[in-house]
Amino acid sequence: MSLTKLGCTLSGLRLGQSYTLSLWNLLRPEQPLLKFNLGDDQEYYTVPLQDLLSNNLGIFHVELKTSITLPQSLGWWSNIQENKNLILPDELDNDYCFNILGNEALEAFCDFFKEINLNIDCEHIRERISSLQSCEGYLPDWLDQSLLLKKMQNILPSSIPSITASPDSSPPKPHNLTYSLDIRNNTPAIRKAFCKRFSDQLKKAGLGQSIQLIKDPVLRDLLRVQIENQQYLPRLKAILTELESALHTSIGLTEWR
Repeated sequence: MSLTKLGCTLSGLRLGQSYTLSLWNLLRPEQPLLKFNLGDDQEYYTVPLQDLLSNNLGIFHVELKTSITLPQSLGWWSNIQENKNLILPDELDNDYCFNILGNEALEAFCDFFKEINLNIDCEHIRERISSLQSCEGYLPDWLDQSLLLKKMQNILPSSIPSITASPDSSPPKPHNLTYSLDIRNNTPAIRKAFCKRFSDQLKKAGLGQSIQLIKDPVLRDLLRVQIENQQYLPRLKAILTELESALHTSIGLTEWR
């Protein structure tokens, strides 16, 4: 699955399962999600976002949803190709938008965002920040993604109520033990070879119960790994490094959110 200048390409979809593409526009954060419903009769889809959103300028976070699974982040995408001599529609807040599009100061962005008086879903913001950290999607070269990441991170402190620690405070959350695998050139043949070699490696090392491969029931090209505890993470990374050499590809490992 990938985001390009023209739109979104989806693969590995399951026949009979309906999908929805949802987009959140950072330039209009108070607006409801834009949604495009996909049919259930194709394994591959090309969604021409550039055409569909010709009247909606923005910097969008894109998710794929189904009725039976959690939303899957596809990354960030924008249909604004140039920021020079850009004229924004009247409904957009020019000061706020030009702060983002002009790579302007972080402090001013925080002031502009407070004026929107938005009820933030902190968990969704964290997911969008994680996607931006991973450089997922398609954003124009002139946009300073490092600065944009700092602006997104500064949304959270003003939206999370301060909590005074007490003896009854909940214990810290444990480390995430589930990771998603990003296999470059994730074709059915590469995916099949990876699954077989990965399972063989686990069996050979006696790690079949401690490290488990999870195949998504809806998206066939989505693979996850679950480890028993954090001590097995170095072993997992070592196995993936060996498989990268054996399969002549790259394999990314990110926390599953």
